[in-house]
Amino acid sequence: MHMQYKEIDQQFIEQQMEKDLFEDVLNNQENPVEFFYKILDVLRKIENKE
Repeated sequence: MHMQYKEIDQQFIEQQMEKDLFEDVLNNQENPVEFFYKILDVLRKIENKE
């Protein structure tokens, strides 16, 4: 039971991170390459947690 909540919490955190990230990208399109690498970095962090 406790494990389930933890998983849901983790998914929620990841969704929030992704949402924040994509909002950042939309707000800062003058340097797409830099943000591309930021996206890769965040995705890598998410993968490493699993």
